[in-house]
Amino acid sequence: EYGTLPEFVYSFMNEGLISQFRPELKEMDDHRARVDFHYCPMLGGLTNMTKDEKELELLCDCAMETDRGLTDAVGLGFELGRTIAGGHDTCELCFKWKEKEA
Repeated sequence: EYGTLPEFVYSFMNEGLISQFRPELKEMDDHRARVDFHYCPMLGGLTNMTKDEKELELLCDCAMETDRGLTDAVGLGFELGRTIAGGHDTCELCFKWKEKEA
């Protein structure tokens, strides 16, 4: 379990992730962090399946279920912003601490 959001983010941005996705930490405080990926190795495989932008966005969103499950398991919320599959320069991943129930 992670005690702080920065601990999670620095663990998430491991050597393998850095070499494959070229992440950039855009912002971070104790409650919210945004990491932009400058490359998506999965997109090449997905474009072999379809060239339709809407389908690519859906497949990308489905692939992000792993990240949603990982972050949920450690008590974080996860939001996927703009994506490379959607025609943007980067994929925006946002992490937030979930509010604790009283």
